[in-house]
Amino acid sequence: MFKTSEQIHQYYLEKTKQLSNDSYKILKTDIDNEVYNSPNIANNIKGDVFLLEYNINLVRHSNIKKNLINGDIRYLPYKNNTFDLIIDLSTIDHVPETIQVINEYNRVLKKNGTILIFVWCGNTKNEKEWNPSNQYYINLDEFINCANTYFTTLELNAVYAGEPRWPVPKNHYLYEFIGVKK
Repeated sequence: MFKTSEQIHQYYLEKTKQLSNDSYKILKTDIDNEVYNSPNIANNIKGDVFLLEYNINLVRHSNIKKNLINGDIRYLPYKNNTFDLIIDLSTIDHVPETIQVINEYNRVLKKNGTILIFVWCGNTKNEKEWNPSNQYYINLDEFINCANTYFTTLELNAVYAGEPRWPVPKNHYLYEFIGVKK
């Protein structure tokens, strides 16, 4: 398990490089990593990368101009079966409608396409638990059941537990989910 956010961001980059391919059409669902973190993931993976960002200010002030649009993961502005790979680096846990987002990912992902989701999960009593960081901690079992509706799980690993500058509730972890569309 990683100890720092810098380690997890490096891991994001390595994992996305492993999963990408020159011929792939890739959807990445936020640009926070491109704006605030180094290395820039979108510029360091193979394939034709499309970036979707909810925060209009990030879109307006970003140096990224190619394939960047303002949008919402609950209502993806793409045609069915468009992408070979979807990368969600802890975006899904910022909206309460997990099932709706998974449905949208399924809709725009090609058959046998790959999905990589990093999501904060835990053993919450409810399906979701809100925290002050504008994030939901999703019940792990609920997330797995929802994701397995459309995707065959290839990997599910707890990779990060937070750090003192960003405390996380006990028994909550950042999980890496890799699946293939059924």
